[in-house]
This record gives sequence, C-alpha cells and structure tokens, in this order.
Amino acid sequence: MGAVSSAQLSKEKRKIYGSIITGSTSEVVPPVKIKCLRKPVLGATTGPATGVNDFPIETEKCLSSKDGNSTEERTRTVAGIPNWSRPLKQACGEAITLYDHIPGSSEHHGDPIADIYAVIARSNNAILALAEGCNWGPKSRQAACSAVQGCVGKLNDVLFSEHPPENIQQVVACIQESFDSAMESVTKCGSIMTSLCVAVVCPLAEAMEHKKWGLCVVCVGDTACLVWHNKRGIAFEVTYAARHMSEDVLLPHKGYLGFPRGSRAGTMDNRTCCYVPVADDDVVFLASGGIFNNFDPVALLQGTTEIDQRVKSAAMEAGDQSPNLPFLTPEGREDRKLATLTELLRAFQTRRKTNHLSALQLKEALIDHVVEVTEGKRNFLEKSWQDVGKAGIISDEERSAMEEEIFKMANMYPGKLEHAAVVAYQVGFLADSARYTRTNMFLYSPTVADLKVDAECEDSS
Repeated sequence: MGAVSSAQLSKEKRKIYGSIITGSTSEVVPPVKIKCLRKPVLGATTGPATGVNDFPIETEKCLSSKDGNSTEERTRTVAGIPNWSRPLKQACGEAITLYDHIPGSSEHHGDPIADIYAVIARSNNAILALAEGCNWGPKSRQAACSAVQGCVGKLNDVLFSEHPPENIQQVVACIQESFDSAMESVTKCGSIMTSLCVAVVCPLAEAMEHKKWGLCVVCVGDTACLVWHNKRGIAFEVTYAARHMSEDVLLPHKGYLGFPRGSRAGTMDNRTCCYVPVADDDVVFLASGGIFNNFDPVALLQGTTEIDQRVKSAAMEAGDQSPNLPFLTPEGREDRKLATLTELLRAFQTRRKTNHLSALQLKEALIDHVVEVTEGKRNFLEKSWQDVGKAGIISDEERSAMEEEIFKMANMYPGKLEHAAVVAYQVGFLADSARYTRTNMFLYSPTVADLKVDAECEDSS
C-alpha cells in the first residue's frame, strides 16, 4: 500500500475518534452511562509461562470438601479464575525475550522475562493488564507479577460487586482503586519497581457516532495502550499524552509503581487516566517497550534526535564517520512510530488477503516484526560473545575493551533488545460459542450468582 503519511494518519485519527481525554484523576472523564457488565468469563489468559500465577497469593481457610466440617487451607485464585489457559482469537497475549543467548547455554541475557500480562474476556467487557518490571532478575519479574495480580484481582471484585459502576467515570475510578491494590501487592512481596497499564472495555448505554464501546485506561510508567481501527486500517496510541515533552526528546514516565531502590516510600507518580470511545472490531492492545520501541525510527536507524546529533558531532570530531540520518522532532518521532506500525499491519493484512485483523493476528504480526527487526543485532552479539570465549585467558582490562567495542558495533544494527509483550482484545460482543474449544469442551460453567447477574443485565438492556 506504500508509505503511510504521518500527517494523514493523524488527521484520520482525529476524524474517527476525536480527542482522547487524559488527566491525572478519574474526574476528568465524563460520566457517560454504560450498560450492565456481564460476569461469566469466556476467555482468560496470562503469561509468559504461568504469568500471574508464578507467585502464589495468600491462602484462605475454607470448609473441607471431604467432610464439610473441618477447615483446610487453599491458595486463592487470581480474580477468582481457576484456569487461565483459555486464550481466544479475540483475547490473547504473548511475551518473549529479544535478548541474545548466553554462550553455551539455552538461557538468554536478561532472563527471566520481566513483562507480565493478563486478559479476561466476557461477553460484553474485558480487562487487560500489562506490567514491565524494571531492570533484570527475579525481583523485577515478581514486581510485575505482583502488580498484575493485585490490580486484576481488585478490579474484578469492584466491577462485579453489589454496587457496580454505572458510568465511564466510575469505571476509571475502579481502575485507579485497583492500582492501590497493585501497590500493596508489590510492597508485600518486597519487590522493586514496575510499570503498569490497565485497560477496561465496556458497553456504552448509547452509541457515540457509531462507537458503542468505551475504552478506559490507567497507566503508570511507559507501557503503551493502542488501538487498531480495522475499518480504516489505522493505529493510534491512547496513552500518547501520558508522555512528557521536553525540548529535545519525548520522554516516557519517570514515575513507576513500587519502591525506588534505596527508598522506603512507595510511589505512583504520574498515574494517568485516559478515555476514548471505540467501535466494534477495533483491536485494543497493550504493548511493552520491547514491542513499541522497535517501531521507533531512531531504534530502526531511520532518524536521529537533537541529542543524538550533538553526540554524533562530537564523535565525528573524534574521527567517527557515522552516516547522517534525518532529524526528527519529538512529535515527528512518535508520529513516525505509529505510521510504521500502521504500515506493518496493513502489509500483514495484504499477505493474509484480509481487510480485518483479529486480536490473535495482530499479536502475531507484532511479535514477528520485533523478532525480525532485532535478528541482526542478536546474531552479532551471540557470535561476538563466542569469539570472546575463544580468546582464552585475557586481563580484565582487555575483556572490558573487547566488550566496549562489541556494544559499539552492535549499535550499528537496527532494533532494541528488550523483553517484549503484547496483550490484545477485539472489541465486540462475544457470543456463547466462544466458550467452546475446537474439541467442544466447555470453558466455563457459570454459577447461579453469575446467571443472576446476566439475567439482571438482560432486564436492564
């Protein structure tokens, strides 16, 4: 389809969606009425591996199933969902590592993956969450896991309580409340810092210019929430305004959820609330840095910033003849990211001979892209580390000099090596048929209480 114009993309976004409402509290969001939220779960998935279940949450005492009199301890399930292995083509996610292999090992640098995602899909609503633990190591993964556990569990409780939210403003307030639980969970496990982005899709009582659904987002950190509009074939970022503009670069949040290293005071600086109405078949997705940063024209060696140019000028004076790249303003850099993303998804549609992407297809397209774009850098590093190992016994100074040269050379390859995660949901009413797998096994058995809630929803519709 050719290159996508950033200006045209921005114009199309404004035409379809208007302004995205953004602020620091739920009070900035209008109290748009919503329909009753149905409770039975049709799909739920988390990852990587066991995802939110990596670190068991506290146990609870309950009557024994054996005699009905004695008590026994059971580990509580996250959000009351016993089985999280139920992805749908309309609701799914994936997390991988883009880092290079450690020489002579099946493990990668940066293991374990510190991005944790979860999605719960119901017939007329969905909850999506993604956290990126800061830095490497088990503590980073535990921080992300604890944050998603805490927020998804609390959000599931308040959205389906005896007094559920009746409008968009209250939904955003519920998400904010869930962030307090996320903070508490991170604190309890003694973990460090993590980003967190949570989105809720719910049905509007009255359609707004053919958009029947509301997308509510709260984020801390630089995890992005985006929307792919299937009808027009464009992508835009909901959390764009959550980033801070400076003179030189577009900076992500400096605030994260958790405890800064060496600090006893928790923080949720820069918690941002966003709202925008969305349409049937739109795909809402949360993307970690390993996904979205690999659409950055600077990371792809397609452009440079003012700060990069200053560094390059100094390097050229020292004899480094790096190629000249076009200068990008902070706004231009972000616009180009979205244009590249749109080009990728349109090309994916063309290859698949479809004009409609499911959540599963979008996820596959993004994962394929980031793996492909970072392959050269990853292969270079793996070969270089093998060469260092073959060098035999060398001094610390010699090893340090070799490593410095390796990293300098690696920067000549496009892409950014990170943990990469995406969780996606296709907006729309999920029919009961979504409860069945290909082998016709029932995925979810609604309780009497759930059926009662659904009946009340039917009466209020």
